[in-house]
Amino acid sequence: MLGTVSREHGTAIARTALGAIDVGGGPTDEQLRMLSAIVRDFWGLADVDVRSLPALPVHECADAIPEELRKQARGLMIILELCRHPLGRVQQERVEEYAFALGGDGPGLTIV
Repeated sequence: MLGTVSREHGTAIARTALGAIDVGGGPTDEQLRMLSAIVRDFWGLADVDVRSLPALPVHECADAIPEELRKQARGLMIILELCRHPLGRVQQERVEEYAFALGGDGPGLTIV
């Protein structure tokens, strides 16, 4: 998973993840809690409130996230996808759309 990231990149990844989980009435509370915990506690970006960030549209995410962080961003989206209960096809398709915009898929998408 992601180690330390800059505020700029952490915010871009969080905004991308928000776009990927914004289906069926928006992100679930569980998804938001997980994303918030990663941003705040793991990345140390305590002042970033994910609930107030605007989602990054799929067509903008590749420009906002550097190549070296894209695999980890895709992994984060998969983790957040698995936090939606019940997991539906719309959620899966949205994460796939964002993952492909960031350069492809991988075993995580295949398994989910």
